[in-house]
Amino acid sequence: MLRLLPRILVLLLAFPLVAAAESSEAANAPRPEVQVFKSPTCGCCTKWEKHLEARGFQIQSSHVEDLTRIKRWYGVPADSAACHTAIVDGYVIEGHVP
Repeated sequence: MLRLLPRILVLLLAFPLVAAAESSEAANAPRPEVQVFKSPTCGCCTKWEKHLEARGFQIQSSHVEDLTRIKRWYGVPADSAACHTAIVDGYVIEGHVP
């Protein structure tokens, strides 16, 4: 048992380093493109886009006069509608999702 103790200690001490390296790799992994449909007059949408860009996302922004049509096209329920709609890898994101 005493001969195993140093190996166990090495594994226990190395685990946080491996976990940190893996989480660092995930943080640096390429992010998908985010297609944002928004009103031309909305300022908070632009701030949300800057938030995403700061975290490595590529943004394709489209000013749309009729957001309701876009929301219907992507199946956003009327009671969940926000000031912008984003598409990420086929997923619909409605509103400000960090």
